[in-house]
Amino acid sequence: MMFSALPLSYRQRYEELSQALGHLCERVKSANPEELSAEEALKQVQQVYQDRIVPLSCEGLDPAIAPRWQSMQTEINRALRLLHSDLIFLQASRQAANLYKRQQACLERIEQLLGYCQRLAVQD
Repeated sequence: MMFSALPLSYRQRYEELSQALGHLCERVKSANPEELSAEEALKQVQQVYQDRIVPLSCEGLDPAIAPRWQSMQTEINRALRLLHSDLIFLQASRQAANLYKRQQACLERIEQLLGYCQRLAVQD
């Protein structure tokens, strides 16, 4: 289901989150576990989420999409918490095989979050 009925201000906020996630994705791809530069990018993602996404409300939304939007909000919140855990495990990885596995898990989680943002930021 497309969320094109969301107000433009909502869609713009999801685009901001998407941009922060894109930056985090680049940091994770170049991750060195000894000096994981993704931490700062994750803080930026979390800051955008807290400041721009959390304050959004389903009040005033089209009743046909409000429950699905709320469900998507829950999924984004859950995925961000799991991404935080994934990054902790990535940072703790010392063996190359483990590092690769954890890095892939982080990248998959980021892609999942980017997919959510894309669906929510879509415009007609």
